[in-house]
Amino acid sequence: MIKPTGKFNSIPGKASGAISRSLTAQISIAIVLSLTVVLSIFGYLEYRAEYSHLRRHMEESLENSLTRLSIALSTPLFTYHDSGVKDVIFAEMENNILMGVSVQVPGKDSPKYAYARSEDGNVIAVKELTTKPEYLSGQKRIVHVTEHIGDVQVFITPSFMHQHLQKSLIFVVMRTIITDAILIAIVVFLFVFRFARPISKLTSASAEMASGNLDYNIEMHRKDELGILARSFSNMRDSIKQQIHESAQHRDDLENMVKERTAELTETNEQLSQEIIDREIAEDGIERIFNMTGYMICIADINGHFLKINDSWEQTLGHSKEELLGKPYLDFVHPDDIEKTIAIAEEKLLRGEQVIAFENRYRCKDGAYKYLSWVSHPSEEKGVTYAIAYDITDRKQAEEKLHESETRYRSLFNNM
Repeated sequence: MIKPTGKFNSIPGKASGAISRSLTAQISIAIVLSLTVVLSIFGYLEYRAEYSHLRRHMEESLENSLTRLSIALSTPLFTYHDSGVKDVIFAEMENNILMGVSVQVPGKDSPKYAYARSEDGNVIAVKELTTKPEYLSGQKRIVHVTEHIGDVQVFITPSFMHQHLQKSLIFVVMRTIITDAILIAIVVFLFVFRFARPISKLTSASAEMASGNLDYNIEMHRKDELGILARSFSNMRDSIKQQIHESAQHRDDLENMVKERTAELTETNEQLSQEIIDREIAEDGIERIFNMTGYMICIADINGHFLKINDSWEQTLGHSKEELLGKPYLDFVHPDDIEKTIAIAEEKLLRGEQVIAFENRYRCKDGAYKYLSWVSHPSEEKGVTYAIAYDITDRKQAEEKLHESETRYRSLFNNM
Protein backbone atom coordinates (compact mmCIF):
# COMPACT_ATOMS: atom_id res chain seq x y z
CA MET A 1 0.00 0.00 0.00
CA ILE A 2 1.29 3.44 -0.93
CA LYS A 3 0.62 6.02 1.74
CA PRO A 4 1.15 9.69 0.92
CA THR A 5 3.08 11.91 3.23
CA GLY A 6 1.09 14.06 5.66
CA LYS A 7 -2.00 13.47 7.75
CA PHE A 8 -5.44 12.71 6.40
CA ASN A 9 -8.82 12.97 8.08
CA SER A 10 -10.13 9.46 7.53
CA ILE A 11 -13.88 8.86 7.27
CA PRO A 12 -15.05 5.91 9.41
CA GLY A 13 -16.83 3.03 7.71
CA LYS A 14 -20.19 3.89 9.29
CA ALA A 15 -19.98 7.45 7.99
CA SER A 16 -20.22 6.35 4.34
CA GLY A 17 -23.43 4.44 5.08
CA ALA A 18 -24.82 7.45 6.94
CA ILE A 19 -23.97 9.69 4.01
CA SER A 20 -25.70 7.32 1.60
CA ARG A 21 -28.84 7.08 3.76
CA SER A 22 -28.94 10.83 4.21
CA LEU A 23 -28.57 11.36 0.46
CA THR A 24 -31.31 8.80 -0.23
CA ALA A 25 -33.66 10.51 2.21
CA GLN A 26 -32.99 13.96 0.80
CA ILE A 27 -33.45 12.91 -2.81
CA SER A 28 -36.58 10.90 -1.91
CA ILE A 29 -38.08 13.96 -0.24
CA ALA A 30 -37.20 16.07 -3.27
CA ILE A 31 -38.83 13.50 -5.56
CA VAL A 32 -41.96 13.37 -3.38
CA LEU A 33 -42.29 17.15 -3.41
CA SER A 34 -41.63 17.40 -7.14
CA LEU A 35 -44.14 14.68 -8.04
CA THR A 36 -46.72 16.18 -5.70
CA VAL A 37 -46.33 19.59 -7.30
CA VAL A 38 -46.51 18.16 -10.83
CA LEU A 39 -49.56 16.01 -10.08
CA SER A 40 -51.25 18.89 -8.26
CA ILE A 41 -50.72 21.14 -11.27
CA PHE A 42 -52.16 18.51 -13.62
CA GLY A 43 -55.10 17.98 -11.22
CA TYR A 44 -55.77 21.72 -11.08
CA LEU A 45 -55.64 22.01 -14.86
CA GLU A 46 -58.04 19.06 -15.17
CA TYR A 47 -60.36 20.65 -12.62
CA ARG A 48 -60.34 23.92 -14.55
CA ALA A 49 -61.01 22.08 -17.78
CA GLU A 50 -63.95 20.24 -16.18
CA TYR A 51 -65.30 23.52 -14.85
CA SER A 52 -65.10 25.12 -18.30
CA HIS A 53 -66.77 22.07 -19.84
CA LEU A 54 -69.68 22.16 -17.35
CA ARG A 55 -70.01 25.90 -17.80
CA ARG A 56 -70.30 25.47 -21.55
CA HIS A 57 -72.74 22.60 -21.00
CA MET A 58 -74.98 24.84 -18.86
CA GLU A 59 -74.86 27.63 -21.40
CA GLU A 60 -75.73 25.16 -24.16
CA SER A 61 -78.60 23.76 -22.06
CA LEU A 62 -79.87 27.29 -21.48
CA GLU A 63 -79.72 28.09 -25.18
CA ASN A 64 -81.41 24.81 -26.13
CA SER A 65 -84.23 25.39 -23.60
CA LEU A 66 -84.79 28.89 -24.93
CA THR A 67 -84.86 27.62 -28.49
CA ARG A 68 -87.30 24.81 -27.72
CA LEU A 69 -89.58 27.07 -25.68
CA SER A 70 -89.60 29.87 -28.29
CA ILE A 71 -90.65 27.37 -30.95
CA ALA A 72 -93.08 25.35 -28.83
CA LEU A 73 -94.80 28.43 -27.34
CA SER A 74 -95.39 30.28 -30.60
CA THR A 75 -98.62 28.45 -31.49
CA PRO A 76 -100.41 28.28 -28.10
CA LEU A 77 -99.36 31.84 -27.28
CA PHE A 78 -100.65 33.09 -30.61
CA THR A 79 -104.00 31.34 -30.09
CA TYR A 80 -104.20 32.36 -26.40
CA HIS A 81 -104.29 28.73 -25.36
CA ASP A 82 -103.24 29.02 -21.70
CA SER A 83 -103.24 25.28 -20.98
CA GLY A 84 -101.06 24.72 -24.00
CA VAL A 85 -98.54 27.27 -22.73
CA LYS A 86 -98.60 25.64 -19.31
CA ASP A 87 -98.07 22.16 -20.77
CA VAL A 88 -95.06 23.33 -22.82
CA ILE A 89 -93.46 25.04 -19.81
CA PHE A 90 -94.10 22.06 -17.49
CA ALA A 91 -92.65 19.67 -20.04
CA GLU A 92 -89.46 21.77 -20.36
CA MET A 93 -89.09 22.15 -16.57
CA GLU A 94 -88.85 18.41 -16.15
CA ASN A 95 -85.18 19.20 -16.52
CA ASN A 96 -84.22 19.82 -12.87
CA ILE A 97 -81.65 22.46 -13.67
CA LEU A 98 -84.42 24.87 -14.81
CA MET A 99 -85.51 26.97 -11.85
CA GLY A 100 -87.97 29.32 -13.55
CA VAL A 101 -89.63 30.25 -16.88
CA SER A 102 -91.51 33.45 -17.66
CA VAL A 103 -93.33 34.60 -20.80
CA GLN A 104 -93.71 38.28 -21.52
CA VAL A 105 -96.08 39.62 -24.14
CA PRO A 106 -95.76 43.03 -25.80
CA GLY A 107 -97.53 45.89 -24.05
CA LYS A 108 -97.45 44.48 -20.52
CA ASP A 109 -95.01 45.27 -17.75
CA SER A 110 -95.47 42.03 -15.79
CA PRO A 111 -95.08 38.50 -17.17
CA LYS A 112 -98.23 36.91 -18.58
CA TYR A 113 -96.99 33.50 -17.51
CA ALA A 114 -94.44 32.79 -14.76
CA TYR A 115 -93.56 29.41 -13.28
CA ALA A 116 -90.89 28.61 -10.67
CA ARG A 117 -89.57 25.55 -8.91
CA SER A 118 -90.47 25.42 -5.24
CA GLU A 119 -88.17 24.21 -2.47
CA ASP A 120 -89.68 20.70 -2.66
CA GLY A 121 -88.93 20.60 -6.41
CA ASN A 122 -92.50 21.12 -7.72
CA VAL A 123 -93.30 23.59 -10.51
CA ILE A 124 -95.76 26.27 -9.43
CA ALA A 125 -97.27 29.36 -10.99
CA VAL A 126 -96.05 32.68 -9.57
CA LYS A 127 -96.79 36.31 -10.28
CA GLU A 128 -93.15 37.20 -10.71
CA LEU A 129 -89.95 35.20 -10.64
CA THR A 130 -87.51 35.65 -7.76
CA THR A 131 -83.94 34.90 -8.89
CA LYS A 132 -80.63 34.41 -7.18
CA PRO A 133 -77.25 35.92 -8.16
CA GLU A 134 -75.76 32.53 -9.04
CA TYR A 135 -78.56 31.69 -11.54
CA LEU A 136 -77.81 31.75 -15.25
CA SER A 137 -80.52 33.42 -17.33
CA GLY A 138 -81.36 33.95 -20.97
CA GLN A 139 -84.10 35.50 -23.06
CA LYS A 140 -85.37 34.79 -26.57
CA ARG A 141 -88.06 36.26 -28.82
CA ILE A 142 -91.19 34.24 -29.65
CA VAL A 143 -92.17 34.66 -33.28
CA HIS A 144 -95.23 33.28 -35.02
CA VAL A 145 -94.55 33.29 -38.74
CA THR A 146 -93.03 36.80 -38.82
CA GLU A 147 -94.95 38.42 -35.97
CA HIS A 148 -93.27 39.07 -32.62
CA ILE A 149 -95.79 37.81 -30.09
CA GLY A 150 -93.69 37.66 -26.89
CA ASP A 151 -90.42 36.87 -25.11
CA VAL A 152 -89.50 33.85 -23.06
CA GLN A 153 -86.96 34.03 -20.18
CA VAL A 154 -85.33 31.00 -18.54
CA PHE A 155 -83.37 30.70 -15.28
CA ILE A 156 -80.94 27.80 -14.66
CA THR A 157 -79.30 26.83 -11.34
CA PRO A 158 -75.58 25.84 -11.32
CA SER A 159 -76.00 23.60 -8.25
CA PHE A 160 -75.66 20.40 -10.26
CA MET A 161 -72.41 21.79 -11.67
CA HIS A 162 -71.09 22.44 -8.15
CA GLN A 163 -71.99 18.91 -7.08
CA HIS A 164 -70.33 17.46 -10.13
CA LEU A 165 -67.23 19.59 -9.60
CA GLN A 166 -67.06 18.52 -5.95
CA LYS A 167 -67.10 14.86 -6.97
CA SER A 168 -64.57 15.57 -9.70
CA LEU A 169 -62.27 17.35 -7.22
CA ILE A 170 -62.46 14.41 -4.79
CA PHE A 171 -61.64 12.05 -7.65
CA VAL A 172 -58.68 14.17 -8.78
CA VAL A 173 -57.29 14.42 -5.23
CA MET A 174 -57.61 10.67 -4.62
CA ARG A 175 -56.09 9.87 -7.99
CA THR A 176 -53.22 12.29 -7.29
CA ILE A 177 -52.54 10.72 -3.90
CA ILE A 178 -52.61 7.15 -5.25
CA THR A 179 -50.53 8.01 -8.33
CA ASP A 180 -48.08 9.97 -6.20
CA ALA A 181 -47.66 7.03 -3.81
CA ILE A 182 -47.10 4.56 -6.66
CA LEU A 183 -44.61 6.79 -8.49
CA ILE A 184 -42.76 7.57 -5.28
CA ALA A 185 -42.42 3.87 -4.47
CA ILE A 186 -41.13 3.14 -7.98
CA VAL A 187 -38.70 6.06 -8.04
CA VAL A 188 -37.33 5.36 -4.56
CA PHE A 189 -36.90 1.68 -5.42
CA LEU A 190 -35.06 2.51 -8.64
CA PHE A 191 -32.99 5.18 -6.92
CA VAL A 192 -31.85 2.92 -4.11
CA PHE A 193 -30.76 0.09 -6.40
CA ARG A 194 -29.58 2.24 -9.27
CA PHE A 195 -27.92 5.18 -7.56
CA ALA A 196 -27.68 4.89 -3.77
CA ARG A 197 -25.56 1.72 -3.75
CA PRO A 198 -23.06 2.96 -6.38
CA ILE A 199 -22.81 6.28 -4.54
CA SER A 200 -22.14 4.36 -1.32
CA LYS A 201 -19.30 2.51 -3.07
CA LEU A 202 -17.80 5.79 -4.27
CA THR A 203 -18.11 7.24 -0.76
CA SER A 204 -16.30 4.22 0.71
CA ALA A 205 -13.57 4.58 -1.93
CA SER A 206 -13.06 8.25 -1.06
CA ALA A 207 -12.84 7.30 2.63
CA GLU A 208 -10.15 4.72 1.86
CA MET A 209 -8.17 7.22 -0.23
CA ALA A 210 -8.48 9.85 2.51
CA SER A 211 -7.05 7.35 4.99
CA GLY A 212 -4.07 6.79 2.68
CA ASN A 213 -5.10 3.55 0.97
CA LEU A 214 -4.37 4.24 -2.70
CA ASP A 215 -4.66 0.55 -3.65
CA TYR A 216 -8.44 0.43 -3.08
CA ASN A 217 -10.23 -0.71 -6.26
CA ILE A 218 -13.73 0.38 -7.33
CA GLU A 219 -15.53 -2.41 -9.13
CA MET A 220 -18.38 -0.81 -11.03
CA HIS A 221 -19.00 -2.06 -14.58
CA ARG A 222 -21.51 0.47 -15.85
CA LYS A 223 -21.72 2.65 -18.92
CA ASP A 224 -23.75 5.50 -17.42
CA GLU A 225 -22.55 8.63 -15.60
CA LEU A 226 -21.83 6.74 -12.38
CA GLY A 227 -19.67 4.27 -14.29
CA ILE A 228 -17.79 7.16 -15.87
CA LEU A 229 -17.40 8.72 -12.41
CA ALA A 230 -16.04 5.46 -11.00
CA ARG A 231 -13.50 5.15 -13.83
CA SER A 232 -12.53 8.79 -13.39
CA PHE A 233 -12.10 8.12 -9.67
CA SER A 234 -9.77 5.20 -10.44
CA ASN A 235 -7.82 7.31 -12.92
CA MET A 236 -7.49 10.09 -10.33
CA ARG A 237 -6.20 7.55 -7.79
CA ASP A 238 -3.59 6.26 -10.28
CA SER A 239 -2.62 9.82 -11.16
CA ILE A 240 -2.15 10.72 -7.48
CA LYS A 241 0.02 7.63 -6.93
CA GLN A 242 2.14 8.59 -9.94
CA GLN A 243 2.43 12.21 -8.79
CA ILE A 244 3.50 11.10 -5.31
CA HIS A 245 6.17 8.88 -6.82
CA GLU A 246 7.37 11.62 -9.17
CA SER A 247 7.31 14.17 -6.36
CA ALA A 248 9.45 11.96 -4.16
CA GLN A 249 11.89 11.38 -7.02
CA HIS A 250 11.93 15.07 -7.84
CA ARG A 251 12.55 15.96 -4.20
CA ASP A 252 15.47 13.55 -3.99
CA ASP A 253 16.96 14.86 -7.24
CA LEU A 254 16.55 18.46 -6.13
CA GLU A 255 18.12 17.77 -2.73
CA ASN A 256 21.10 16.11 -4.41
CA MET A 257 21.40 19.04 -6.81
CA VAL A 258 21.31 21.54 -3.95
CA LYS A 259 23.93 19.58 -2.02
CA GLU A 260 26.22 19.39 -5.05
CA ARG A 261 25.76 23.05 -5.81
CA THR A 262 26.36 24.02 -2.19
CA ALA A 263 29.52 21.94 -2.12
CA GLU A 264 30.72 23.57 -5.32
CA LEU A 265 29.87 27.00 -3.97
CA THR A 266 31.63 26.35 -0.67
CA GLU A 267 34.68 25.07 -2.46
CA THR A 268 34.71 28.06 -4.81
CA ASN A 269 34.24 30.53 -1.96
CA GLU A 270 37.01 28.94 0.06
CA GLN A 271 39.37 29.09 -2.90
CA LEU A 272 38.62 32.74 -3.60
CA SER A 273 38.89 33.65 0.07
CA GLN A 274 42.22 31.89 0.35
CA GLU A 275 43.53 33.73 -2.66
CA ILE A 276 42.53 37.10 -1.21
CA ILE A 277 44.01 36.24 2.22
CA ASP A 278 47.28 34.93 0.78
CA ARG A 279 47.93 37.84 -1.56
CA GLU A 280 48.06 41.54 -1.21
CA ILE A 281 48.04 43.05 -4.61
CA ALA A 282 48.33 46.52 -5.87
CA GLU A 283 45.37 48.81 -6.24
CA ASP A 284 45.06 48.28 -9.94
CA GLY A 285 45.37 44.49 -9.49
CA ILE A 286 42.67 44.48 -6.84
CA GLU A 287 40.44 46.55 -9.11
CA ARG A 288 40.85 44.08 -11.96
CA ILE A 289 40.04 41.12 -9.69
CA PHE A 290 37.04 42.94 -8.27
CA ASN A 291 35.53 43.68 -11.64
CA MET A 292 36.43 40.52 -13.57
CA THR A 293 34.53 38.09 -11.33
CA GLY A 294 30.80 37.55 -11.09
CA TYR A 295 30.96 37.28 -7.31
CA MET A 296 30.28 40.23 -5.03
CA ILE A 297 33.63 41.14 -3.46
CA CYS A 298 34.11 43.82 -0.84
CA ILE A 299 36.39 45.21 1.85
CA ALA A 300 34.69 46.58 4.98
CA ASP A 301 35.99 48.22 8.15
CA ILE A 302 35.15 47.24 11.71
CA ASN A 303 32.61 50.12 11.94
CA GLY A 304 30.31 48.51 9.42
CA HIS A 305 31.10 50.56 6.30
CA PHE A 306 32.12 49.31 2.89
CA LEU A 307 35.57 50.56 1.92
CA LYS A 308 35.66 48.98 -1.51
CA ILE A 309 33.20 47.00 -3.66
CA ASN A 310 33.32 45.58 -7.14
CA ASP A 311 30.90 46.11 -10.05
CA SER A 312 28.94 42.93 -9.23
CA TRP A 313 27.32 44.73 -6.31
CA GLU A 314 25.69 47.28 -8.57
CA GLN A 315 24.77 44.57 -11.11
CA THR A 316 23.19 42.33 -8.44
CA LEU A 317 21.46 44.84 -6.15
CA GLY A 318 20.96 47.81 -8.48
CA HIS A 319 22.47 50.36 -6.04
CA SER A 320 25.29 52.54 -7.30
CA LYS A 321 28.70 52.33 -5.69
CA GLU A 322 28.22 55.79 -4.19
CA GLU A 323 24.97 54.67 -2.46
CA LEU A 324 26.57 51.53 -1.07
CA LEU A 325 29.78 53.22 0.10
CA GLY A 326 27.94 56.16 1.67
CA LYS A 327 25.88 54.17 4.19
CA PRO A 328 26.53 51.42 6.77
CA TYR A 329 25.97 48.07 5.21
CA LEU A 330 23.38 47.27 7.91
CA ASP A 331 21.10 49.82 6.21
CA PHE A 332 20.76 47.37 3.31
CA VAL A 333 20.29 44.23 5.40
CA HIS A 334 16.77 42.81 5.78
CA PRO A 335 15.31 43.88 9.19
CA ASP A 336 14.85 40.24 10.19
CA ASP A 337 18.55 39.51 9.46
CA ILE A 338 20.15 42.51 11.18
CA GLU A 339 20.39 40.84 14.58
CA LYS A 340 22.15 37.72 13.30
CA THR A 341 24.44 39.81 11.07
CA ILE A 342 25.59 41.85 14.07
CA ALA A 343 25.99 38.65 16.10
CA ILE A 344 28.21 36.96 13.50
CA ALA A 345 30.36 40.10 13.27
CA GLU A 346 30.84 40.25 17.03
CA GLU A 347 31.33 36.53 17.57
CA LYS A 348 33.56 35.80 14.58
CA LEU A 349 34.93 38.75 12.62
CA LEU A 350 35.91 40.99 15.54
CA ARG A 351 37.76 38.02 17.01
CA GLY A 352 39.64 37.37 13.79
CA GLU A 353 37.75 34.17 12.95
CA GLN A 354 36.83 33.25 9.43
CA VAL A 355 33.13 33.05 8.44
CA ILE A 356 31.95 30.55 5.81
CA ALA A 357 28.49 30.09 4.28
CA PHE A 358 26.78 32.79 6.37
CA GLU A 359 23.46 33.80 4.78
CA ASN A 360 21.43 36.98 4.99
CA ARG A 361 19.26 39.17 2.74
CA TYR A 362 20.19 42.48 1.11
CA ARG A 363 17.70 45.03 -0.23
CA CYS A 364 17.76 45.77 -3.95
CA LYS A 365 17.17 49.13 -5.59
CA ASP A 366 13.56 48.13 -6.44
CA GLY A 367 12.80 47.18 -2.82
CA ALA A 368 13.08 43.41 -3.31
CA TYR A 369 15.53 41.31 -1.31
CA LYS A 370 18.15 38.81 -2.47
CA TYR A 371 19.73 36.01 -0.48
CA LEU A 372 23.55 36.24 -0.20
CA SER A 373 25.97 33.59 1.04
CA TRP A 374 29.15 35.03 2.61
CA VAL A 375 32.74 33.93 3.03
CA SER A 376 34.59 36.49 5.17
CA HIS A 377 38.16 36.64 6.45
CA PRO A 378 39.08 39.41 8.90
CA SER A 379 42.49 41.02 9.19
CA GLU A 380 43.04 42.17 12.75
CA GLU A 381 46.27 43.95 11.83
CA LYS A 382 44.59 46.16 9.24
CA GLY A 383 41.17 46.36 10.94
CA VAL A 384 39.31 45.32 7.83
CA THR A 385 37.42 42.30 6.59
CA TYR A 386 37.75 40.75 3.14
CA ALA A 387 34.52 39.14 2.00
CA ILE A 388 32.89 37.46 -0.96
CA ALA A 389 29.15 37.21 -1.37
CA TYR A 390 27.29 34.90 -3.73
CA ASP A 391 23.68 35.39 -4.89
CA ILE A 392 21.79 32.25 -3.80
CA THR A 393 18.27 33.59 -4.44
CA ASP A 394 17.60 30.98 -7.15
CA ARG A 395 18.52 28.17 -4.80
CA LYS A 396 16.27 29.56 -2.07
CA GLN A 397 13.37 29.87 -4.50
CA ALA A 398 13.90 26.27 -5.60
CA GLU A 399 13.74 25.20 -1.96
CA GLU A 400 10.53 27.22 -1.48
CA LYS A 401 8.97 25.65 -4.58
CA LEU A 402 9.83 22.24 -3.26
CA HIS A 403 8.19 23.12 0.07
CA GLU A 404 5.08 24.50 -1.72
CA SER A 405 4.84 21.33 -3.84
CA GLU A 406 4.92 19.14 -0.75
CA THR A 407 2.32 21.40 0.96
CA ARG A 408 0.03 21.30 -2.09
CA TYR A 409 0.04 17.51 -2.31
CA ARG A 410 -0.48 17.25 1.44
CA SER A 411 -3.43 19.67 1.19
CA LEU A 412 -4.88 17.69 -1.73
CA PHE A 413 -5.08 14.49 0.33
CA ASN A 414 -6.24 16.29 3.48
CA ASN A 415 -9.23 17.74 1.59
CA MET A 416 -10.35 14.46 0.02
